Amino acid sequence: TDKAHTAASSRNPTSGVADTIQKNRGAAGLADISGFLMLAGGVPLKVGKDTVGVIGVGGTFDEACAIKAIDKFADRLK
Repeated sequence: TDKAHTAASSRNPTSGVADTIQKNRGAAGLADISGFLMLAGGVPLKVGKDTVGVIGVGGTFDEACAIKAIDKFADRLK
């Protein structure tokens, strides 16, 4: 649930948030936010620019699968 919370709150995949923290010292404080989990596996579900849901999965490989599934059904998310 923490991956889903992180993806929903940041409106970005958790792998991207983790990468940002590693590459940008100014973002390091994100790791200290209660309930944020900086591991791959949280993917926001968006309609346009709005985050309408989240998929939480096991890790990097599963995150890639979740993104492909969202892409496959994107035309139905309107």
